[in-house]
Amino acid sequence: MSADHLFNAPRPTDTGEPALLPQQVLQALPWAVLVLQRSGKFSLVNAQAEHLLGCAAGALVGRPLAEALPDDLPAEVQEALHEAARAPGPVTGEFWLPRPECWIEMTTQPGPTEVLVYWQDITRQVNQRRQLGTELHSSQSLLEATFHRSPLAMHLLRSVRDAEGQITDFEVVMANAAADALAGQAITGRRMLVDWPFAREIGLFDAVVNTTETGAALDLEHFFRAPGIEGWYRWTAVQLGDGVVMAIENITARKQTEHAVQQTKDLLQAMFNATLDSFEVLQCVRDEAGHIVDFEWVLTNDAAHRLLERRDLVGLRLLQEEPTMRSSGVYARFCEVVQQQQPRDFELSYPEPRTETWYHVAAAPFGDGLVVSWHDITARRNATAELMRLQLVQQQQLANAVLHAQEVERRRIAESLQNGLGQLLYAAQLQFGQLPALTDPTALASSHGKALQLLQTAIAQTRTISHELIPTILEDFGLVAAVREICQATSTPQCRLTCVADALPQLPPALALALYRMAQELATNIVKHAQSSTGTLSLFQRQGWLVLQAYDKGQGFDSSQPRNAGSGLKIIQNRVQLLNGQFRLRSSAGRGTLVSVLLPPAPQP
Repeated sequence: MSADHLFNAPRPTDTGEPALLPQQVLQALPWAVLVLQRSGKFSLVNAQAEHLLGCAAGALVGRPLAEALPDDLPAEVQEALHEAARAPGPVTGEFWLPRPECWIEMTTQPGPTEVLVYWQDITRQVNQRRQLGTELHSSQSLLEATFHRSPLAMHLLRSVRDAEGQITDFEVVMANAAADALAGQAITGRRMLVDWPFAREIGLFDAVVNTTETGAALDLEHFFRAPGIEGWYRWTAVQLGDGVVMAIENITARKQTEHAVQQTKDLLQAMFNATLDSFEVLQCVRDEAGHIVDFEWVLTNDAAHRLLERRDLVGLRLLQEEPTMRSSGVYARFCEVVQQQQPRDFELSYPEPRTETWYHVAAAPFGDGLVVSWHDITARRNATAELMRLQLVQQQQLANAVLHAQEVERRRIAESLQNGLGQLLYAAQLQFGQLPALTDPTALASSHGKALQLLQTAIAQTRTISHELIPTILEDFGLVAAVREICQATSTPQCRLTCVADALPQLPPALALALYRMAQELATNIVKHAQSSTGTLSLFQRQGWLVLQAYDKGQGFDSSQPRNAGSGLKIIQNRVQLLNGQFRLRSSAGRGTLVSVLLPPAPQP
């Protein structure tokens, strides 16, 4: 709001009522506003000004400045207000207010009879200026320290131009101690082409001219030989005004190292090419978070070229050129070698389309990458295939024999319990029932009841043990009924098991018995260890496989961690392996467990 607008607003009426427009406008402004009469009295004060002065408008309006201003208001602020009331022109300034601890900027707009005073809180701007000043001073100090204490030879060069404005030379305006030491004398004030004419021969002068004229950074490496100096040097420069800042670095040691590395690479390449195995050196390709996203070939031999059917692999990426490396699991194993810094070896059929060839792959960590060798083992695998088949047949026969022997032993024990212990206990029950009546009828009834209860419990336990050792329901009603009976018998009030089973074809007795035992073990695991209120046993046939699944929504576990070798799941896994099936486990903490057993209907070795 301008002073003219304020001063042209309606004046107080004859009744003494103030004009409403100035009051409304002033109260709506976001900064502090005061209206001073030329006589030195307050006419108007808005809410922001009340806050900064620490007193209400009623204590200010109509009173002279000397009486109305708070005593703790800084003297320079009071003086500025007095000056504003008297001055014919604007008054400005920045002041510190101890209460409420802020910096204000005061500007005035004088009028004929009144002066409009603005106070704006500029604490943030003042702090920013101070911070920028501190940072600028620190930056200048750091720059000077960097320039003069740098181990590199640093020069500040200014162009020397002819009458037509063309650069004819460069003059050293400033140089650090390292630059003087490199030249063997103080070089400030010297000129490039006069004192170092070699600069034109090696192209340094033209490069500095280009940097000065275009702003393009200079980076030049060249071998330099002069009296007392011989070696490789690197000149770097950036534009600064009508000249450049230049650094000179002795890179002889680096060049020698690069030469040695190249010789080593050439020797390694010769060794690689001398072997029939495929050798590759792969470098990690990482994302911004540092995660491995691919590998890049750094070095390969001729055998690798033949394997991958390419001549030049260096610089190419593994997954881009051979995407099946991911699906075959090779890429994941390479990542493990780098992450764990441990060598690994494995055998696999090379991913499509070369599935007829088998390789033994060995990978070892090497820097931020790995060295990989591929050895063709197809002939060895073909030569031993028949031997492996015979060994598997023998293993299957042995497993069947072991299972059969176990069942024979269980049957013998069950018959002993049923026909021996069970009959004896039953006879004992009859004998106790025929005991002479006791003198005390109450005692006789109590003793008789307890004896009968104990004997009945023993008989029930004997029958239970016999039933567990000899699954008669499996023989009488088949595997589906037996699995349903497992769910019913194993369920507890805390965990209820449900059976989902399809009709199955007639199975060999050994296979049905193996599935029954595995179902018993899985049901027991759910009830004892899952800590779940429900569980499911499923039995069905899919795509030529007999599938037995156990699922619960319990506590689960980390399936990647090693388990106790004597656990029930390990026993099941061994049985599945003997039957040439597949065992799958999926579990995570707090999300339950799913165990899947897949067996061929007529297992073959």
